[in-house]
Amino acid sequence: MLGHEIHFGYCRQPGRDTPCRKMFDCWFKAFDVQEFLAAHYRPATIEAMLAPPPPKTATLYELIQKAQRRAGNDDSDSS
Repeated sequence: MLGHEIHFGYCRQPGRDTPCRKMFDCWFKAFDVQEFLAAHYRPATIEAMLAPPPPKTATLYELIQKAQRRAGNDDSDSS
């Protein structure tokens, strides 16, 4: 997803609670990723990892909402 070589450790937790969903695509030639995941993660974590990402419009909407809330909080602080 980053477009360059990285260590496997980064793929295990790339800034969130679940491993990268692209782990199978990137590492299948190096070792049995499915076996590794089964040995190191709970089934619920693997299921969350494999869930499709939210639509970009939903993510964008959430970011706009957060920014509006922050802006509203900043206005009340300056009064």
